[in-house]
Amino acid sequence: MDVPPALLLALEPRLLMLSSDPDGARLLEQWLQPLALPVDAGALADLAGQLVPSHHKVILLQAPRAAREQVSDWVRHIRLANSWSSVMVMLIGSIDASTRQHIVHAGADHVLRVPSATAERATFYLQLFQNPDYWNLDPPVLDPARLCLQNADQRLDLTFVQVQTLLALLYAPGHLMSFDDLAVPLGLNARSYDMRVMEKFFSRLRNAIRKAFAINVIQNVRGAGYRLTRGSIATAPIALRS
Repeated sequence: MDVPPALLLALEPRLLMLSSDPDGARLLEQWLQPLALPVDAGALADLAGQLVPSHHKVILLQAPRAAREQVSDWVRHIRLANSWSSVMVMLIGSIDASTRQHIVHAGADHVLRVPSATAERATFYLQLFQNPDYWNLDPPVLDPARLCLQNADQRLDLTFVQVQTLLALLYAPGHLMSFDDLAVPLGLNARSYDMRVMEKFFSRLRNAIRKAFAINVIQNVRGAGYRLTRGSIATAPIALRS
């Protein structure tokens, strides 16, 4: 199936697809093939240095079942040179919790299960790139001066603590912070705090943003802390931050 022209124009050049299995890629990504760059495990480390952050909003990394144990290393190679692009790891078949957790801790933003049946993949990708949780070309802007999150159609007023917490996540390495580190912008005692208070804070903030913009921007990374999804929130222009 050929990629719909309208979708191709919207994606390129903001999408880069990496495949460790060129033959599988031709079958798996028939309609994304114009954007695919087949590589092998040995070449990915060299390729990582060429991944300029401003060139791609999303990097799709597809791996066959036989290479699942190497995926975390590939993601780490990508993150050495690129901290901005959203990395989506696409795996065929079931994904156990341990595998998902290792890949996420390596720096992937999303680990998605691709349908095994080729006939179902066109629908899968169409739905994927219509979902603002994964593909958002117009993310809301966080404005610390006006204490709000807004886009062209909607504005969500935030508290000072909510803004400071989002800013801390936005500028943290990998947009990820531990529970203890997040206690500081929340005004909690970093040595002794009630996790239920933190969970309630993030639950309310996440739900408020989802209700206003229909996107999920905050993820709970098991055993690590909370992470802001890359590309889900934009920073205000410098002139507005001064």
